[in-house]
Order: sequence, then C-alpha cells, then structure tokens
Amino acid sequence: MTEQGWPTCTDYLAMLIYLRGEVVQAEQIKQWLNCEAGRLAWGEAEKVTGRKLGLVAIEMCHRWYVLPLDGISRHFLKAYEKWNNGEETWDELQLEMPNTPLGVAQLGGTLAWDVSEYIARDSAAELWKNATEDDRFDWGFFGIGPPDPLWQKTHKAIVDEYPPLLREIIGNPHASIILDPTWLTSNVATVAQSIYDNRAFDRLPVLADALEEAGCHDAGILSHCRSEGPHVRGCWAVDLVLGKQ
Repeated sequence: MTEQGWPTCTDYLAMLIYLRGEVVQAEQIKQWLNCEAGRLAWGEAEKVTGRKLGLVAIEMCHRWYVLPLDGISRHFLKAYEKWNNGEETWDELQLEMPNTPLGVAQLGGTLAWDVSEYIARDSAAELWKNATEDDRFDWGFFGIGPPDPLWQKTHKAIVDEYPPLLREIIGNPHASIILDPTWLTSNVATVAQSIYDNRAFDRLPVLADALEEAGCHDAGILSHCRSEGPHVRGCWAVDLVLGKQ
C-alpha cells in the first residue's frame, strides 16, 4: 500500500492488511483471514491504535443497529443500541468493540453479509431454497453471496463505505501532520471538543476557520474540515487537535 494508493483504495481488507503491518510466522499460525489482497493476520495493528480501529467498528454498527439481525452482528449492534439509548458510556461501548485489524475485518464482513441477507430475504429466498450444497459452500465460504441483484447491490454498497470510513478516522498513515502548538488556541480547542462530544460535524468548517485564524495554513487539515465527508466521531482532524490517538 503506497502513499499514492491509500487515498483512492477501494479494498478495505487491503487497507487493514497494511495497517496490521509485518507479521512473524509465529503470529500467522494463530488466526488469519485469506482474501484477494493477501493474508490478514491475528494481532494488534502496527500502524494505528486500537482506539482508532474500535471507532471504525462503532461506526460500522452505527447505520444498522436498528435491524433485527442475529448472531455476532446482533451482539455488536445491541452494544451500540445500549449506548445510543444512554444505557452505556462511550468508554464502555469502545471496550465492547473489536480493536484489531482482523477483528474489524470480521465485523465488517459479517455485518455486510447479515444486512444483505435481511434486506434481500424475500428476493433471494428462492435461490437459497434451490441452491445445491456446492452453491451454498461457494456463496458462504468465499463470501460472494447468492446471485440475487438486491443482495449483491446491498452488499457492495455496504463494503464500499468501509474505505472512506477508514480514511476518515485514520487519515493517511503515510502523511502525518504535526500541529504547531500556537494553533491550538482556546477557541480551536473549544470548537473541536464540541464537535467530538456532540457529533456536530456541520461545525467542521468552523474549526477550519478557527485554525486558519490561529495561523494554520496546512492544506490537508483545512481541506478535510471543509470537505463533505463522510465525517464521524474519531475524525482524524478533530482527534489531531484534541491530542487523541
């Protein structure tokens, strides 16, 4: 994964493999996920914190927690629902979420599958009913799903959201930005904290203005704050200002 490739990559598994970093043979034999991009191994990431990956997992759940899914998906969506209803703190929610590249990949794949199954439960029913054992194995083991247009459209739409989400929370691991302490005025800190606490992403352009007024002319952070997003809690620019990793 090159510096040029990261901003346009459309394969979230390839991005997670890169974030995982080099893996020694002893780690490889514990657990891994084989995919077209290579092998995603068990263990913590070398190029990003567990907190950041936990935030990615939370945002994966954000859109789907209202669906009555089963199994592993239900466990994580229920945790999100409890936080959304005020029954759990943000810190407690983070503790329940996967925070390794492999964990995030497994959650993302399971969610995409389960949501597609739920949304296309009627249109794909006949295909599943008439499927051979080989069909079921291929659809499930390789994760390609049944050849139902709605199922395939739903699954693609979900996994297509993951690469922009990774970039929103992690930024570009090849291009780190160092903030000048003089930019971190009380106004900048107040605006950034408000955005983080209240998920007030419509105020990101206000943060860009405050940074500019404080003397920041870094095109990367200013353009990101003024972009359409998607923006979520854990936005790399807001985290950078708040000193969160």
